[in-house]
Amino acid sequence: MDYQPPPFFSRGPAPLVRLGFFVCLAVLLMVLDARFRYAESLRQVIALLAYPLQRVALAPGEMFGAAAGFFTTQVSLKQENEQLKAKQLQAANELLTVQALRSENAQLRRMLEARERLPRESTLAEILYQGRDPFSRKVIIDKGR
Repeated sequence: MDYQPPPFFSRGPAPLVRLGFFVCLAVLLMVLDARFRYAESLRQVIALLAYPLQRVALAPGEMFGAAAGFFTTQVSLKQENEQLKAKQLQAANELLTVQALRSENAQLRRMLEARERLPRESTLAEILYQGRDPFSRKVIIDKGR
């Protein structure tokens, strides 16, 4: 009895020979396409048909990136909001201090019956030397011309 394998397991050329044949065929097709541009319309049709599949395949990654960007932006906005609230509290505190000082200054001026601004002419001068004796007020200045 002669046993023959079923046609599913038929023997053909060796795998290395098949590989060499298909590599040569691929190189030949690439050279012909580069020279005569015969497959350009075929490539466009394949790209047109493959585009929806490409979009579906890329959608999960794009959605993940958008969600990550959203949460990153939300976290940074919360941090910025906290910083701005702290700055606002500090500015309000400084404003209250300035208002209190202005009020106190106005009250002291009223008590001294002094004018708000004295109309005097002023000249810019530079202090050159101040005396060492703490009990005398000697200052040498250079006021220029």
